[in-house]
Amino acid sequence: EGYILKDKNDKKILEFGLKKIKEIIYYDELNNKFRNKLKTYEYIKINGAKYYKDTDGSWFTIINGEKFKQSEKFGKNIAGKLYYEEAYKFTNRVLNTYQLSDLKASNAVDENGNQIKDESGNNKFGDYNIFDDDDKSIEDFDSNFNQHRLEVIRYSIEKNLSIAIANYNNYSNVTTNFQMPKLKEDEWDKVLNNISIISFLQGLNIGGKVYNGYSIIPNTKNKENVDEDSIYITYNGQYYKPTDRTLSEIKDGTFQGVLNLDFERKTKVDKNGNSVYFLPHTELASYSSIVNNTNVDYTDNMYEFMAKINETNPNLASAYFTALGREKYSLYKTNNKLEKIKTKFLQK
Repeated sequence: EGYILKDKNDKKILEFGLKKIKEIIYYDELNNKFRNKLKTYEYIKINGAKYYKDTDGSWFTIINGEKFKQSEKFGKNIAGKLYYEEAYKFTNRVLNTYQLSDLKASNAVDENGNQIKDESGNNKFGDYNIFDDDDKSIEDFDSNFNQHRLEVIRYSIEKNLSIAIANYNNYSNVTTNFQMPKLKEDEWDKVLNNISIISFLQGLNIGGKVYNGYSIIPNTKNKENVDEDSIYITYNGQYYKPTDRTLSEIKDGTFQGVLNLDFERKTKVDKNGNSVYFLPHTELASYSSIVNNTNVDYTDNMYEFMAKINETNPNLASAYFTALGREKYSLYKTNNKLEKIKTKFLQK
C-alpha cells in the first residue's frame, strides 16, 4: 500500500511530486454536431478511473461509449503529489510508529512462524538489515530491500509449486515423477518483475523419451503494474525514453511524463456500431530513441540515473518522477482507506 522513502535523494523526489499537472485525451463527441470528430478534453485519474472535464466546466466519465455526468467537482490532477505525500507518511509509520528500522532478512518466517532455512539448515535469506543501505532508494534494483523482496517472492513461488507437484504425484495414478523445473536467472527476472504466466508441460511421451518443458509469458505493458520503465517523456511533438541523450542536453525545455500505454492506438465503438480509432497522445516516436535505440543510455537503475540528471537538468527529472508517482497512485487499490475503515469500526 505504501512507498518507502529513505535515500538522501528522496527529498528531491518528494518535491517533484508536488508539481501541478494536467493531461489531454481524445474522445468522440456523442452529439450530432461533433459525432465521429475527435476532440480534446482535460482529465484527471483517481484510483484508476478517468474523469473528463467538459466545455462547461462539469465532469463526466465514459462507460461503454456513453457520457455520464458527474456531480462531484474535481480540480487539477494531483495524483503525483498525493503519491509522494502518502509515501512520506507511510515511511514514518513503518520506521518510527511500527519501529521496523532494524528489520532483518532473518526475521522472515514461514506460515507456521518458523525461521526459513536452506537445504544446509542455515538461514535462507541471511542476517542483513533490509533498511540499512547507504545512499540507496528502496526501489533501487540492488538495494537490500529490493533484493530481499525478490528472494521472498521466488521462495514462495518455488515452495508452492513444488508442493502442488508433489501432491499431484502422490494422489494421481500417473507413473511419471513430475518435478519442479529449474528456471534460469534471466527467466526469474521476467517472473519477479512482471505480471506473468508460467505454463508447465511434463510427462508427454514423444516417442523414445518423455518431454518436460515450460514457457513464460511476461506482460511488460499493462495497467495493473507501473515500473520505472513505464514512463516516456514528451517534448516538442515527439516522445522519448527518459534516458535519451537529446533530452538531457535540453535545459529550458517543457517536458511531460506520459505512461507508455498512452501512445498505443485505442478503439471505441460509436452509436452506429462503427469502430473509431484514436491515439490518447499524438506525439510521434523519436526514431533514434524509440525505434532503433541508438541515442539512449542504458541503465538498470532509473532512480540513480535520474538523481544524476537532476544535478544538470531538474526539469527532466521532475517530469519523470511526477509521471511515475501519478501513474503508480492511479492504479486500482483493493486496500485503499483500509486503516480508516478499521478505525471507524472500532469506534462504533
